[in-house]
Amino acid sequence: MPTEIERKFLLANEDWRAAISRSTRLRDGILAFYDGRKIRIRFNDEKATLTVKGPRKGLVRDEFEYEIPASDGLAWPCWSGIARVR
Repeated sequence: MPTEIERKFLLANEDWRAAISRSTRLRDGILAFYDGRKIRIRFNDEKATLTVKGPRKGLVRDEFEYEIPASDGLAWPCWSGIARVR
């Protein structure tokens, strides 16, 4: 079963920015969220994915991610005014 391990890092300064060679625009839309479980559509450039995340157990949780046609992802109403760019 696929799992996600949540990790966060505190950066000491902004020196990492000099090493950036490219960037990617991400768009997220949360379809459902309940009791630590989440279903999300994410666009990364032209690729769309549907992700289902289970509840956390410490730093780990089950995560299933499926590529979907971009047109299917764009058809979802979550993009009408509430989508955000990260």
